[in-house]
Amino acid sequence: MAQKANSYALRLGINQSWNSYYFSLGKKQADLLRQDKLIRDYINLTSRDVVQIRIERSSSGLFVFVSTTNVSYLIDKNNERLEKIVKKVQEIVDNKKLMWKFI
Repeated sequence: MAQKANSYALRLGINQSWNSYYFSLGKKQADLLRQDKLIRDYINLTSRDVVQIRIERSSSGLFVFVSTTNVSYLIDKNNERLEKIVKKVQEIVDNKKLMWKFI
């Protein structure tokens, strides 16, 4: 049987970058990875046309960069969808300061 290599891992550093940027020590890393997975799953379920989600953590807060083909779906007239997503993500990360940027 042949050994398969992950195609995403082969492209890292050449033409793709990491999906998450942060540094953690010890057992905290497992919790952060679980939070990243929950955030990505929730955003992908609630919004369509999401191309990429990049998460950056720092001491000042959590940055979520969402690349989408249709921003108008997330940012509607009253920003109800966006506020709902932000509220749920803040529940996932225990109300840490949260910042968004749409690309």
